[in-house]
Amino acid sequence: PNTVGCSSGVISVADEAKEESREASEQWWWRPRPRACCRAMTADCLSCSAGVSKAQYCRWYPNTVGCSSAPAPAPTPSAPRACCRAFTAACMSCVNGQTEEEYCRENPNTVGCSSAPAPAPTPSAPRACCRAFTAACMSCVNGQTEEEYCRENPNTVGCSSGVISVADEAKEESREASEQWWWRPKACCRAFTAACMSCQAGRHRLRRAHQPVRR
Repeated sequence: PNTVGCSSGVISVADEAKEESREASEQWWWRPRPRACCRAMTADCLSCSAGVSKAQYCRWYPNTVGCSSAPAPAPTPSAPRACCRAFTAACMSCVNGQTEEEYCRENPNTVGCSSAPAPAPTPSAPRACCRAFTAACMSCVNGQTEEEYCRENPNTVGCSSGVISVADEAKEESREASEQWWWRPKACCRAFTAACMSCQAGRHRLRRAHQPVRR
């Protein structure tokens, strides 16, 4: 009864293979498909790759990143700050990684702090002054206005104290000369003749008649 082919329940190898093939074809629909998992070294990705839940994976490997008992990852260092180089509160507090208030409490005399002394004013460029001994030039050399200089030195040329400058006097003489050109006598000959002597006599009379009175 145990011979292959008898109806005692023994199945041949071929029949067994057919049965397995039939069962496989009937059950294809429930077979799980492979999951697409991420590649990061975190609890989510690694539990997906292992085919278990995240809670189960964290029980096995509690120090994995993403598990509640895992240490937090080290913070990424930030880029260095670009600070100015001046010796002021704003620049020096930036270099030291402090606020201006913190830096000024430790260094109150720094420029920019409220208690720091004001910086010295930048000296201005020297003035270009003339060299003549007049009110305009001398007041420029002494750093004064003309009025201030004339109050201290009233006899200086250019002040309004009645002193006339050399240039003004020359202009006045030239004006007077141009106004009086008409009375200038003509040139007479020097011979002892009637013509020369009468010319000389007439010139003297004209000069005496138009000679201006000097005060």
